[in-house]
Amino acid sequence: MSFHVQFLPSSAPDGAGVLDEEEPIDDPMTLAIEVCPVLEDLGAGFVAGGFGEERWPVDVATDLATIVPQLPDLIAALRAGAPGELDFFEQGIELLVSFTPRGDAVELRCESRGARRPPTPVEHADLAATQAMLTDLAAGFSHEVARLFPPLAGSPYLPA
Repeated sequence: MSFHVQFLPSSAPDGAGVLDEEEPIDDPMTLAIEVCPVLEDLGAGFVAGGFGEERWPVDVATDLATIVPQLPDLIAALRAGAPGELDFFEQGIELLVSFTPRGDAVELRCESRGARRPPTPVEHADLAATQAMLTDLAAGFSHEVARLFPPLAGSPYLPA
């Protein structure tokens, strides 16, 4: 199975998200760390896999919270034809996925940072499809946050 990531929205009603008001949201990582556990509690999902494994052991509360803040830089790099990466650094996954554009394609390399070893460490994919997948992940997350947490709609810390 080739590399894939996807955000699965919850079926919770609009405005259902409630945050602890003690922590100010003043950067993308804080936003993700604050909202992702609530998104998971409300039934949102995060799917990732590839490099010989259909589904990685990822969740919304921790793994998506660390991936979302990385998306804007990765998407911008790929649009500019430059390399980028997604670091799945949480314990239990510990994989670094590197993206290197090569014309209309992208080479993806998966490097283990722990006990996990990807069966197929290198993949190739269509660059436009990869960009669309990453953009869909960012947009799906941002839309869900805006829908469930109306005060955060339009936050500069949501991925575009």
